[in-house]
Amino acid sequence: MMVDFVNIFLLRQVLGCLSVSIASMLWGMSIVWSAVALPHLRQAVNTSFAVDDTSASWIGSSMPVGGTIGGLVVGTCIDVFGRKKFMMVLYTTFAVGWGLVAFSPSLAVVCIGRGITGACSSAGVATGGVYIGEISNKKIRGSLGSFASILVSIGMLYMQVLGSQCKPWVSAAACIPWCITGLVLMICMPESPQHLYHQGKVEQARETLAWFHGRNLVEKEMLELESKDNNNEKLNESANKPTEGHWDEYAFKMLAVVCCVMTLGRLSGVPAINYYTVDIFASASSAMDPNMATISAGMAEIAGGAVALVLTDIVGRRILLVVSSLIMGSSMAILSCMFQLAADRTSTPSLLESVLTVGSVLLFLFGFALGIAPIPMVLLGEIFSLETKGLATTISVTLLWVSSSLVAKVFFDLQDFIGKPGTFMMFAAINFISMAFVSAFVPETRGKSFSEIKASHKNLRRGSDIEQTANQ
Repeated sequence: MMVDFVNIFLLRQVLGCLSVSIASMLWGMSIVWSAVALPHLRQAVNTSFAVDDTSASWIGSSMPVGGTIGGLVVGTCIDVFGRKKFMMVLYTTFAVGWGLVAFSPSLAVVCIGRGITGACSSAGVATGGVYIGEISNKKIRGSLGSFASILVSIGMLYMQVLGSQCKPWVSAAACIPWCITGLVLMICMPESPQHLYHQGKVEQARETLAWFHGRNLVEKEMLELESKDNNNEKLNESANKPTEGHWDEYAFKMLAVVCCVMTLGRLSGVPAINYYTVDIFASASSAMDPNMATISAGMAEIAGGAVALVLTDIVGRRILLVVSSLIMGSSMAILSCMFQLAADRTSTPSLLESVLTVGSVLLFLFGFALGIAPIPMVLLGEIFSLETKGLATTISVTLLWVSSSLVAKVFFDLQDFIGKPGTFMMFAAINFISMAFVSAFVPETRGKSFSEIKASHKNLRRGSDIEQTANQ
């Protein structure tokens, strides 16, 4: 009987994760839509607007530009409206954005619709990460966060298959039912217990904890909430300010770490690979059909996400980030070499060259899904207190989307300026820099509560101070 109860509470946590992670799936669809739609739009003769490299860059970059706007408001919105209500608004707005893309009469309306889906993607994925971190048991928190990342890959594969077979407006309209599904699931879920507790609704928070974890674990979870609240009160008293005391040295350092990981992850080249996959395969003269290669790319991301789902709570966050960056950097270096060979060649590419071209992209996306995709959002839900989480989410997610829009917008210009080989070798170098940064600065959070993570940081700092004193 106890096993049955445990399974029920585990299933409720998984259902809560799924309800917010439909936004991750919609994000995956938003990412890939431009990759599969642009070749159709370039060839179409009966559309109301022409698509060249300039307009293609606007279609590709409008989504991350919208994501930047979503990142600016998400922290305030989740604190003011709560996680549940804000997610419900986002799913409704998502449907509006996809409707504009599907039935657009002009390039401007396409870009507006893409911007709306980008804003909802940014805010939805960030809110989902916070919600998952607040409802899940710390032993499975990393795996549930990785599950959300797998749904991004599933959304991408869904759009890759659909977009390769259908017209762009059909593939866009096919996203709207998923918005409705997410809205219905979210209506059935309770609010985050941490948000309820912070709003002074202690009994509601207690009931929500009982629903997700069982009544035998309620007191333990309530003690953790009270511990966070007491820590914040002590910080406030020492600073004599209601909010600034929460931002101590630890919080600022963790904010810098998360921002750097997110920014380097986007400067790795993943926006260019995701938004222009078909164009990249076509320009590499691969023998494989570009649309089939794109579908294979979606499968590679799902495979990487599945591995991350298993390993996140076994080997830890930091080692997955290191391995992920190493794989991504190596694959970008290989792709750069393939583009150099393609530039020097006048004949049809050999089978080996085609395999290496496609394989390097698939390996890159596998590595991305293994660590750089899921782990930063997991960390965002783990290393910040309730009081600092909102602003930290706003800043870090905004930087993520600014860097995404930057890469998407300047990708074609970079290729014209330093060539395809130089562009992808630059991406390789950024990935190796990311690997070194993670090794040096990212804390391990596996199986730890916020209080334990912060205590570990203080112990490391104290040990470092003692070592420096001894050396002196």
